[in-house]
Amino acid sequence: MEIDRKAELESEKRQVLRIIKSKSTIKKTLFDYPLIMRYLQDKFPEIDITDISIYVTSPRVMSSCKFLKNCAGVYIPSIKTILMKNIVHMMGGSTKGLFNKLLSKEKIKTEVEDILVHEAMHAISAAANRSGRRYRVDEEEGRAEEAEGKLR
Repeated sequence: MEIDRKAELESEKRQVLRIIKSKSTIKKTLFDYPLIMRYLQDKFPEIDITDISIYVTSPRVMSSCKFLKNCAGVYIPSIKTILMKNIVHMMGGSTKGLFNKLLSKEKIKTEVEDILVHEAMHAISAAANRSGRRYRVDEEEGRAEEAEGKLR
């Protein structure tokens, strides 16, 4: 089991590095988003995530990575990195995850900054040791209906 997880992490890391090295990918930091950084520091003053790397790329480049095909962004704790699409289309089509389903249902236009805040919350949870693989799988693979029922 441990070997499978190690191999999975190595595979993810290789795919992420391919995205990072793409000519379409731009490296950013939280300092490039001062309003978001200030918001996170106000809400979570004891947790510093300014050391995470943020990479913004095209949907085509993100889709080349099979585990990122259907998401607008992802936080990868093993390398303290957020990957995001520079164009976010969440309306119509099939959606995965509670966040996407709620946005699609409400017809809310999603900005790249919205995705960054969402992924930064994952980074904060990881920094506070409050998240894990189980949560990631639940969010991305369809426990949305179950979670949506709990929110009501």
